[in-house]
Amino acid sequence: MQSSHIIHLNCAKPEVQYANGNLNYGILNKKDMSIQLEEYIDANWARNVKDPISTFGFVISIACGVISWSSNKQATIALSSTKATYRGIGVVAREATWSKILLKDLKETIDNPILVFQE
Repeated sequence: MQSSHIIHLNCAKPEVQYANGNLNYGILNKKDMSIQLEEYIDANWARNVKDPISTFGFVISIACGVISWSSNKQATIALSSTKATYRGIGVVAREATWSKILLKDLKETIDNPILVFQE
C-alpha cells in the first residue's frame, strides 16, 4: 500500500500543473484600490417534491475576482423559504469571516463592511 503523502501528492499534481501553466492569471489588486468583499447568495426552498431538502449557492468576490463559491443541499429540511435563506446566509457569513481572516494573514486589511446580496 502506498504511503499517504504519495497519494496526496498524486492528487495535487493536476492542480499544480494547472497553476504552473497559468502563472499570468490572478486577481489584480492595486495599492490604492479599496478592497471590498462581496457575497452573493441564492436559496431554493423544497424545489423538488420527492426531495424536500433546500439547496443554496453562494459566490464570494473581492476586487472583481471570485475567491470562493459553493452549491450544496442544506443539512436539514427548512419549513419556509425564509428559513432556507437564513441558513444559507449563515454558511456564507462563516465563509466570508474565514476569507477576511485569511486576507488579514496575507497583510490585506478590509475596512469596509462585507456586502451581502441575496435574491
